Amino acid sequence: MPTLIALPSCLMDCCKVLFPKLDFSRIAFYHGLPLGVSADGFTMSSGGPSPDIRIYIDTYDPCSNDTFLDIAHELVHAVQIQGMTGGGHIPGSWATYYLSHYMGCGGRGGDCDNALEKEGFDFSDGGGDKPECDGQGKLGTFIYTVLGGAAPCECTLQPWPTPNTISMQTYADALRAAPDLVMTESRVGRTWCSLLNWPLSFIAGGYSIFGFSNTGGAIGAGIGTGAGGIIGG
Repeated sequence: MPTLIALPSCLMDCCKVLFPKLDFSRIAFYHGLPLGVSADGFTMSSGGPSPDIRIYIDTYDPCSNDTFLDIAHELVHAVQIQGMTGGGHIPGSWATYYLSHYMGCGGRGGDCDNALEKEGFDFSDGGGDKPECDGQGKLGTFIYTVLGGAAPCECTLQPWPTPNTISMQTYADALRAAPDLVMTESRVGRTWCSLLNWPLSFIAGGYSIFGFSNTGGAIGAGIGTGAGGIIGG
């Protein structure tokens, strides 16, 4: 069962440097994933009162770079939500938009052949060995080549976590000194493939309002368990 968490200031300050135009009052963070979801992280937008963007992290360690990069990836999705038509305030709109890219031309899925996911991986950890990913995430590369692998928070001193410092400056200031890391908007639009899938995605997006948290469940409810099982596979 996902548990609501509050990011420590050493993490949140860094997130606000990386995403200066993101409305963090709309975002709630959770440790653990919704039932039926299998991923390092997951982002949902309900379209209701704030906080209406919910970010779920499977493994949460505030002093781990893996957690920081997972959160950064999901915050890219929050930027995508905030920048889309309606700003994610229309119930079902994010599910519809995401599914139109997820399905793509013959099924794009949730890795780097999906433009929305590729933007997240390109910003964070590069996606490792996932299909179509190059493993060269902008933030991860900066952390391990410029900051020597240091994480934003330390868990060695009580009360932890405490802010990490880089060459006598805060971690957030070290990130601020690299303006190329700042993300203010998404560059993902629509392809002709995603437009072709819009009607089907709209059906599935509508069903997602009523509690379906995964692609297969939403599509299966909308058009039958056969297609839902294939796409949600």
